[in-house]
Amino acid sequence: MRDYNRIIESLDVKFIKTRHIKVLQALTIENFYDVENVLLILNKGHISYTQEEKLQTVVPGEVLFMPGGKATTITYGSQKPINLNNDYFINNRWKYFEALPEISADAGFENFSYITFDAKVFNSVNFFASLDIPAFVLKEDKNVNGLLKNILAESSSEGIGSERIVRANIEQLVIEI
Repeated sequence: MRDYNRIIESLDVKFIKTRHIKVLQALTIENFYDVENVLLILNKGHISYTQEEKLQTVVPGEVLFMPGGKATTITYGSQKPINLNNDYFINNRWKYFEALPEISADAGFENFSYITFDAKVFNSVNFFASLDIPAFVLKEDKNVNGLLKNILAESSSEGIGSERIVRANIEQLVIEI
């Protein structure tokens, strides 16, 4: 247990951003990856990803974790998706997604929310990339879902101390993952 605590103490966690996204067009992105770690919560609709050549499905309320720098094939939307490569998608993402200020639970369209963050050991090595773990779903994890929802709410808030609350929650979220 002491070794785990040393690793946790050596982590430098940085919050990058949050977004609420409306899916405008169903799409599959081949070899999708981001430099930062991504935690995505599906609010409504369909998201699936390929892991070890096996299709995995994310259901509303579940959280998909994609480690930074780790490529995966991901599908957003339930209609017939179009296929894109990651390079094309990066430069044209707003043809397929619309950023929204907030999402209500009963929105009449497919949508998801996400946060991106860095987690580095001794501020130099990407922690999750060094573990060489693939993308995975956190199913029915009330702690992770609660922290993620708090971060999403506080990051759009201009309340006193909201940045500090986000920073504390993102550090706890990394420990939970």
